[in-house]
Amino acid sequence: MITEEYTNQIKQTVDSYYGGDPKVLEAAKEWASIKAARLMGGRYHTDFLFREFHEKYDASIGAQGIEAVDITNNDYSL
Repeated sequence: MITEEYTNQIKQTVDSYYGGDPKVLEAAKEWASIKAARLMGGRYHTDFLFREFHEKYDASIGAQGIEAVDITNNDYSL
């Protein structure tokens, strides 16, 4: 659901801020996809995706993935 260009921006953020950690990159890309799906389908359709995300990633990796998306969004617009 997210563009290749945006995915590349996320990767650059993870490389710069998190040493290219592949788990953080995976979490960030998944978080960005969930956020995009929420814009398209609304909260009702994505609540389970948010729950699955937080179950899948430990608190540290999940938080870093979310933060990477937030940092990326400061420099890039979907």
